[in-house]
Amino acid sequence: MSIRCSEFERRAHAGRESSYIDDYPERAEYRQNAFLRYLDSRSDKYLNERKRKVKAVRTPEDAAAYRDWARETFRSCVGPLPEMAVPGRVELIGTLDRGRYAVDRVRIEGLPGVFITANFYYPTGITSPGPAVLFACGHATDGKASPMYVSFGVEAATNGFCALVYDPIGQGDRTIASGVEAEPMGAVDAHCLVDRQLGAWGERLAPYFVAESVRALDYLLSRPEVDPQRVGVSGNSGGGMMSAYMGAYDDRLQAVAPSCYITELKAMLTRILAQDAEQCTQGFMEQGLDLSDLITAAAPRPYFVGAALYDFFPIEGVRDAMVEAKRLYTLLGARDRIDTLVASRGHGMWVETRLAILRFFSQAFDMPFYGNDEVDYEALPTVQELTCGRNAYDVQSYLSDRTSATSPSSSISVRERLVDVLKIDPTALGKTARLIGAEKYVHFESVPGLTLNGLLLDSAVAGANSDKLNIVIGPLPKEGDSAAEAYRGQFDGGWLYVEPRGIGESAMHPDSSFHLFDVETGACYHARLLGETLQGMRVQDTAAAVSIARELPGCHQAEIILHGQEEHALTALYSAALLDGVSGIRVQGLLDSFRSFQSEPADHWGHAIYVPGLGWELDVDDVLGLFQPGQATVSGRLDYKKQWKESRE
Repeated sequence: MSIRCSEFERRAHAGRESSYIDDYPERAEYRQNAFLRYLDSRSDKYLNERKRKVKAVRTPEDAAAYRDWARETFRSCVGPLPEMAVPGRVELIGTLDRGRYAVDRVRIEGLPGVFITANFYYPTGITSPGPAVLFACGHATDGKASPMYVSFGVEAATNGFCALVYDPIGQGDRTIASGVEAEPMGAVDAHCLVDRQLGAWGERLAPYFVAESVRALDYLLSRPEVDPQRVGVSGNSGGGMMSAYMGAYDDRLQAVAPSCYITELKAMLTRILAQDAEQCTQGFMEQGLDLSDLITAAAPRPYFVGAALYDFFPIEGVRDAMVEAKRLYTLLGARDRIDTLVASRGHGMWVETRLAILRFFSQAFDMPFYGNDEVDYEALPTVQELTCGRNAYDVQSYLSDRTSATSPSSSISVRERLVDVLKIDPTALGKTARLIGAEKYVHFESVPGLTLNGLLLDSAVAGANSDKLNIVIGPLPKEGDSAAEAYRGQFDGGWLYVEPRGIGESAMHPDSSFHLFDVETGACYHARLLGETLQGMRVQDTAAAVSIARELPGCHQAEIILHGQEEHALTALYSAALLDGVSGIRVQGLLDSFRSFQSEPADHWGHAIYVPGLGWELDVDDVLGLFQPGQATVSGRLDYKKQWKESRE
């Protein structure tokens, strides 16, 4: 059997083989960042506790109990799925006949009124139901029409399999306009945007990805060409994630084969930070999970992991995850049902990986395997031949309709709701603060091991007793900053500027995320894995600043006023609403409504402002309502959606 591939694949491989080490020399330097070191330490706490738990699994009974725990814990991290359409509403757009195989172009209703665009590949001349593969696409903007994924569909069909290759939200026929010359938004950006929009209702993207995959599987199982007892799932990169998720989530799948996804979180977070929205379920690490638990959750079903030696998903993490998973499979009496292939390639589902996965499915489902000799890679179906057309109504329309809905009434107080969405313990705010040094520049610990910076100015640094201390949240002002000086001139008292984590000196290097997205986004998703929010962490930092302020010269009895501008105005608002030691706030450019930033990308505000739950039962005016008259002074309210649109004109 020969192993051939398309010219596209040869060119793509050449560009990716060494990409994982392009900026490796700087990686150690990036990790010296105080905030990243703190995130690493928090991760280590949970992951080390988990390793001890796994190490204690020594008998088949232990392994079965751990498997059941991993499965239920993962499903609870995904959370409840959104309301889905009734199964069975499908539109056949057309059929492409390629002789040995055919492709049906279909739309499958997933959410009510929202259709998943998909291609169903199947061998022609089928006389009885055969095996099938549900295939989840990675982060290719063209989704199901990406040459690698088209190749898989054709290879599957020419080996006697049916394959359903479907477009995720924001990809393929479902791309989202970026607003720049009608160009589609990249898949990562699209996913992060939709996740932010869902945050208005306290929701996240992962349950929507799972829900659509469940409906896609419903359709696959309904096809007369498919034997429901011989159905597997596969996918690459982000699709590798989705196939691993589905293997752990849906028991109707009999075999699982993710590619370029499974690794250990510690290795991945150290190399490229947390990945995009749907790959970070709330509290995943906090609840004691690692990515190898997705394999264990599917045990003892046949499992195959595709990996790439030169992937930016760390190969050492793949090795350790597989060692652990194989140990648990062995205890469950299924050692011969788990295997892996490491291709000497960069990130991608290359031909040798695809064929290895199809060989694995052939063995799992007792099918002959023919290889790819009959595949003409230079005559694969084209984007135009595979399109199902643009959806007139898709996720963006669905979310827009929800935005106009009336918020439900709630008996929970505003403070309780704020605490819940920020994921903080209000009784612990400021309790671990420690002043390290205070001259002109202040250094303090917000939490053990995390040192932050401040700047003392005016009467406070002079040591004179002051009846008022103004604490400004945000980057420290530059020397001679006339705007900052003019602002201070409007108020009495001393001044302390404070940089919360990820701001100023603790800001992460912009290349720390391997150029996949901005680093604050990565930090937000890392916090999500820890069961926290970055905005909640910054409120904790503000509480620490208020606590150590009492130790500063001339400030022991001072009345404390919090200041902030734009995104930092939100941090000041939340903090003042929750801290007993704060007398009021003075903020500029405060967001008009949490809902106003749900539908547009953020050009200059950090990702931390997007906190799931803000906007549905709680809005800015609700928080402002906690203050007595005169306690909150707001200079200008900002309609962020309007501002973003004006910035693009």
